[in-house]
Amino acid sequence: MDPLVAVVITHTTRHLRRTLLGVAASARRADLVVVSCDGDTGELEACVRASAEEFAMDVTLVLRAHTGQSRSGQVRNNAVRAAMDAGMGDEARIVFLDGDCCPAVDCFARHEELGSGG
Repeated sequence: MDPLVAVVITHTTRHLRRTLLGVAASARRADLVVVSCDGDTGELEACVRASAEEFAMDVTLVLRAHTGQSRSGQVRNNAVRAAMDAGMGDEARIVFLDGDCCPAVDCFARHEELGSGG
């Protein structure tokens, strides 16, 4: 089975804990969780650290300073770069999630199942 990377993109902590709870409760646990933020507040860092500890999972946090405009593409690219730096190869399956959702318990398993032929 190829490695699975869960990438959570956010700019706020508003629903981030709930998103990370969904990732942690998934039937198919991600091999790597990356939270990539368009912002660099201590509040984001504290939320990710507390959620990772509460849900017993490692989370890589990637921060970039907010420049006054959203740079969502760059935030996603930074997350992919972090996954590559963590040793996830070209065969890794990357699932992008917005930081204001709560993925279903079978989200990653279904993603693998539906994408296995392509």
